[in-house]
Amino acid sequence: MAYRISYFDVVGRALGGPGGNPREVARAIERLSATFREGRDDFDRSAVGRAAYLWHLLPAHVCDLSRLFLDALDLDDAREEVSLLGLGAGPGSEVLALLEALTATRARGGLPALRRVRARRVDLSAEWDASFAALLDAARPVLAQRDPGLGRDWTIDAPRSLACDLAAPPLPAEVLAAAGEADLVVAANLLTEVAPRGSDDLPRGLADGLLALWSALRPGAQVLLVDRAGAPGAEARLTAAAALLARARPGAVVDGPRPRQTRCACALTRPVKALYELVRLPTTKDQDRPVLNCRTLWCHARA
Repeated sequence: MAYRISYFDVVGRALGGPGGNPREVARAIERLSATFREGRDDFDRSAVGRAAYLWHLLPAHVCDLSRLFLDALDLDDAREEVSLLGLGAGPGSEVLALLEALTATRARGGLPALRRVRARRVDLSAEWDASFAALLDAARPVLAQRDPGLGRDWTIDAPRSLACDLAAPPLPAEVLAAAGEADLVVAANLLTEVAPRGSDDLPRGLADGLLALWSALRPGAQVLLVDRAGAPGAEARLTAAAALLARARPGAVVDGPRPRQTRCACALTRPVKALYELVRLPTTKDQDRPVLNCRTLWCHARA
């Protein structure tokens, strides 16, 4: 890849600084780490808590997903439009990852016919919308340095999220309609975060919601399920979600779940280094920094 983008730089530009008092953000990072490490569901949804999530997790998630898109997705060069639906999308890591993958592909001469990317996000509430808009605004100019055609030859349409509890069907008609229009549906780090966390069983409400979504997919749509390999119940829940897809779409081709490990290649910026001087995690000194290694399970399917 000729032009590397640091998503720590993108986060810093989006937040306009650390995202709050640096010591408060550092403490929020410590709490966030403990929440994941201990399998709790008391996520800090304040502005400082969201800043902690962006610094600690988003760059690694974007790197991991973008490489998975490049490796697993089938996008032919004649395609003019790509439509993405992110489930449990939060700050929109999957949208940034898709743009990362598309600009990298176009920088190598691929996807010459691309004219438009449409991205819809579904989340429990709209609380991440402002963060996503700021991240997208911060990412556009650096993505355009890699592919000057962005904004000229092709555009990104990413409206506000669709607020929906995917574990409380019946799902809204607009969510099912978005699923029916999508070329690619991504559920990244969603399945193991729906309560009760730590169990192998896919919650009944979520199972019913996913069955409705899978039934709404158009023929040929691709689905990517991704979750943390070390999360309790990850393999069982991915397997169950894939089985629901096969049930809803008898002709679906399913690959996975499979393990995967990637390393975030984003350069650490001065602001993130300064922030992590204040972070104290119960790990080795090398790990007292943003998440850089992603060990995930993934499943790819074509409806």
